[in-house]
Amino acid sequence: MNMTKVKKFLPMIVGILIAIPLAIGAFFLTQGAMTRAGSVAPVDILVTKITANSATITWTTDKESTGVVEYGTSPNQLVFFAPEATAKSQHSVELTLLQSKTPYYFAIRIGDEVYNKDGIPYTFSTKGEETDPLKVAAPQVTTPP
Repeated sequence: MNMTKVKKFLPMIVGILIAIPLAIGAFFLTQGAMTRAGSVAPVDILVTKITANSATITWTTDKESTGVVEYGTSPNQLVFFAPEATAKSQHSVELTLLQSKTPYYFAIRIGDEVYNKDGIPYTFSTKGEETDPLKVAAPQVTTPP
């Protein structure tokens, strides 16, 4: 009679023994997903240190991430790329070798997502060539003999 009871409850016991580790594993997997607060979406996007040939793009993310600034001189052709080297939450990317007095357009790519202003790239313009007053030749003054 004991053997009959064991055979009757064996599938239930096996099911419980399988269900407990699965439930514990699912708990730990969802804990990691639920506690991952924050986003990689860039906020507080600024263009700073604009010169005739360079500019710095800065932004912040809630989570550490690695971004790429995609930029160009046409809003439809962001053909240049300036990637970050390491993951961080305070981002700063310097764009160099830019043309003076030129409008530039950019978006920020993080992973497979491209961030811009509702489908329109961000924009800024470089400054004109700055002249160094020390390098400007002074007029030659000659005195008559």
